[in-house]
Amino acid sequence: MAALDQELRQTTKFAEPPSLSGPPGGLLDAFMLQLSKVDWRRGLAVLSAVVAAAGLLAAYLVWRHYQTTDPLSGLNPGAYHSSSNAAGESLPLPAPPPRR
Repeated sequence: MAALDQELRQTTKFAEPPSLSGPPGGLLDAFMLQLSKVDWRRGLAVLSAVVAAAGLLAAYLVWRHYQTTDPLSGLNPGAYHSSSNAAGESLPLPAPPPRR
């Protein structure tokens, strides 16, 4: 270690140890610092609770939406189109059963 310290002192860039109280690195460095302070066990539990609550809220909103809408609201009026050119005065009778 002494040989390494002596070699590094010969260059002006490494002559003194770097300052640890320099200017802040930026937004990313601040974010990473805060992220390193997170207790991941507690954070995962909180994140799971938030995701579960969001899922329940979404399910409730979808359920409420389908409960309040009329399922037939977008249905157009039906029209019967006959496949034959009959007058349509009466309904067709079924064929009589065959005799034995």
